[in-house]
Amino acid sequence: MLRKSKHEEARRWCLRIVGELQIDTLGFRALRQRYDGMSSSVLRRFLVELGEAGLVHQTGESPYALTTPGREAFGALRPLVSQADVLPVAGQ
Repeated sequence: MLRKSKHEEARRWCLRIVGELQIDTLGFRALRQRYDGMSSSVLRRFLVELGEAGLVHQTGESPYALTTPGREAFGALRPLVSQADVLPVAGQ
């Protein structure tokens, strides 16, 4: 079996985060609870990167949510996400 690179793992985690946020808005604590194997600093870094990419938005203490481009990107990637079995996709 081939070992996944850190870059591939990061993409997988980001897809999972975007998928979770497609289903519902979530605060940092709720996201952290869903990803036990991920440190808080790594989760925060992924959320910052997704925010810088314009896919995720969060203001102050409000929960994280997908932006319109984030929803569109998830819609385009949905077949890949479900095939990769990285998360339960809403509506399936």
